[in-house]
Amino acid sequence: MATLSRSAHLGTILMIVSATSFGTMPYLADLSRRGDVGTETLLFVRFGLSGLIVGLLALIQRRPFPKGRSFGHWMLLGLVLYTAQSYSFFTALLHAPGALVSLLLYLYPVIVAGLAVWLLHEKMTRIKLIALALAIFGAALAVGPVASATPKGVAWGLSAAFFYSIYLVAGAKLLENSDGVASSVVIMGAATLAYGILATVQGWQWPQNPEGWIGSVGLAISSAIALATLFAGMEVIGPVSASTLSAIEPIVTASLGFVLLHQKLTGLQIVGGMLILIAAIVVVRGVVPDDSG
Repeated sequence: MATLSRSAHLGTILMIVSATSFGTMPYLADLSRRGDVGTETLLFVRFGLSGLIVGLLALIQRRPFPKGRSFGHWMLLGLVLYTAQSYSFFTALLHAPGALVSLLLYLYPVIVAGLAVWLLHEKMTRIKLIALALAIFGAALAVGPVASATPKGVAWGLSAAFFYSIYLVAGAKLLENSDGVASSVVIMGAATLAYGILATVQGWQWPQNPEGWIGSVGLAISSAIALATLFAGMEVIGPVSASTLSAIEPIVTASLGFVLLHQKLTGLQIVGGMLILIAAIVVVRGVVPDDSG
């Protein structure tokens, strides 16, 4: 039991780091946009640099990389699902406020829970349902009132949630026979290839000023941390608990808005943050052992 408990806490810490890193991305994307960087070029830089960083880490730690059919499955996951998700998310940021896009993305825990129960035969207990409900409702309150968005922004945001859900469930299935960190390198390599092709077709648009480069490189570093810890954490606690713990991401997004953009935190946002933390505690104390066993 002691070993299980330590593993559960490690998985929880990894998911918190992942969610925090993901939460910085809307701000870093906004910073990079100030340099007039194109979406395809930005995402090529993001995945190319982050793949190199995590790849070096995997080599130093001598992690086993996927081979044969497993390698092909991870490449397909990166080329299709993760490329579709990331493109949808960053395109949504062009047509809607980052807070709203973050909220729309957080429909994915519900989708993941349904897919995990249906495809992975994971048990959906009452505790998990309560934790998911608290996390989603808390995320809605934490993001707070947002400016109106175009229907295109909403549609791209919903698409990001849909593709991310399938990506997580498929990744959880593949993780049964793969190393999480090494596999994330394959995903990032595949996404780099996809965006290199797209940027060549659409035309390369590199950052035009220091702000654009700082945002682009910062996005790559944040992405490296987020993706490596996402799969490493999901290996330990499972996709449903990982999705629930990831709901702290909107807290990070809202906090950055407060600190960097001088946005005020409302009472509802504070309550939302508390609900998300409660959901995380429920996961740690009641759900993680079930998912890990």
